Amino acid sequence: MLQLLKNKKFTILKILLIVNIIVFCYQLFHKNVYEAKIFLSLKNFEGRDLDINKEIQFIRSLPVVNRIITKTHVMPVDERNTQDFVYDSSISLQSNVNVEKIASNKVAISVISDNPKKAALMAAAFGDVFVEQKMDDINQYTVDKLDRLQHKFSKKIDDIILNEQTLYMFPFNKKVLVLNKEDKETLDTILLLASMKIETEINKVIRDINKYKNVLLSHNTHQLFESLIKEVSKDNFLYFNLERRILELEFEQKVSAILSSRNVESQEKTKKINKYKTLIIDQLKEQLKNKLTMELELDFSLAIRKLFLENRKRMLLSIMNHYYIDDVTASLNDNSYIKIKKETNKLVDTYLKELEEYKFESSQISTMMSNMFTIEKPNITPVNNRWEKLVLHLISSIAAIAFIFVFFKLKNVIKLKK
Repeated sequence: MLQLLKNKKFTILKILLIVNIIVFCYQLFHKNVYEAKIFLSLKNFEGRDLDINKEIQFIRSLPVVNRIITKTHVMPVDERNTQDFVYDSSISLQSNVNVEKIASNKVAISVISDNPKKAALMAAAFGDVFVEQKMDDINQYTVDKLDRLQHKFSKKIDDIILNEQTLYMFPFNKKVLVLNKEDKETLDTILLLASMKIETEINKVIRDINKYKNVLLSHNTHQLFESLIKEVSKDNFLYFNLERRILELEFEQKVSAILSSRNVESQEKTKKINKYKTLIIDQLKEQLKNKLTMELELDFSLAIRKLFLENRKRMLLSIMNHYYIDDVTASLNDNSYIKIKKETNKLVDTYLKELEEYKFESSQISTMMSNMFTIEKPNITPVNNRWEKLVLHLISSIAAIAFIFVFFKLKNVIKLKK
């Protein structure tokens, strides 16, 4: 063999050169293949078991692949051609994608293409479309769940509306504020001496109301907020209830301050008043929706203050005019009002509690949805790298040498036989 290599070295070199040129030309014109890989982390939703194998099948399923094609390709104009194009492209893409489990809650999605950008785009599209599809499923689940919660409210709302309508029909001086017998007698006595003081306070409240009203009139927003409050209060059971309960709580605080001869407010009552006021403001803002511009914010706050001052004026007038009774001498009519009022307040408390649960449920679902999926940036690597090219050259050279050796060996054998 050494003698052959020595004698035919130039021939061997020529053949090796030709073989390597052929291999080089093949590699030059042969397109490189790239693999883009993304990692998708999944989490359980609502305590459901995570079936990672089922999710892998879903990622590679035709509906997901079809959606990717329609999102990332320009469709033919003809509808019939579009269906054929989507189907053919989906089958082609399906054959170039691989999904594998790499942890109990993590999968790797790999897409192969001769274009690295296209490979990355397709890999990212698989992650995005999978998340979109899952979000659609979860959204439907949450809509159904929140609808069930809303359905729980419906019966209570009907009862509250009926009761509030009944209470609203009572004359103002019969909308009963209740004290125990001893407190009523004491308050009656104090008011004989302090009626001037209460009247002064009422006049101050009226002046403040007029001040806010004049500002709103000068800004041409008075009519807007007047109609807004009228619109909300027309058929909003919650508004009626909250406004009445604020009046009752402020009455209790004021009476407490008068009876103790100092301005003491119960922290618990103050907390409730502020909570109910916030809920009323929310009702009004909901009615305004997108109309509440930056310019209207200040006027809106003035209108709110005016609204609550008007409520306070009603409360002070109730004290001034003795529109309150004691729990012993209450008439049948008074007791009827008190009974309906207590029943309605209890229903509204239940409603507000369930409303908070409803809102909490919505926020929790939104948070869970945003944390359910994590998609990492695509990682692109050439499938045929430089080491593979070197190995191809080496194998080609060895094959060429082996061919030369066999060729001349056979040639010598044939020559000897002749």
